[in-house]
Amino acid sequence: MKIRQVNEMSDMDRRAIDEYGITQEILMENAGQAAYFSILKEFGIKNKNFVTFCSAGHNGGNGLVVTRKIYSNDGKVTGSILGDHSKFQNASKQNFDIVSKNYIDK
Repeated sequence: MKIRQVNEMSDMDRRAIDEYGITQEILMENAGQAAYFSILKEFGIKNKNFVTFCSAGHNGGNGLVVTRKIYSNDGKVTGSILGDHSKFQNASKQNFDIVSKNYIDK
């Protein structure tokens, strides 16, 4: 595993989008899915309880993907947004809208 600094990761994301045409939505889905699979492998998901804490930025969007995947695979998950959810943009906002519409008890 290679450890990267925040600015290096931002540069890698920018290059993936600009040079290779990978959309922000795909990058976010892949990041969230990788984290989900790590949780699945380590702990299992079905009928287990989880709590996710998501910032109001792009990394929060990754966390929302994790939240969505846990919930849709029979895990019990409580998601918390740390910050102002109205600041979500683009792919993060899309994931917030999906989670809000489909996975939050009203």
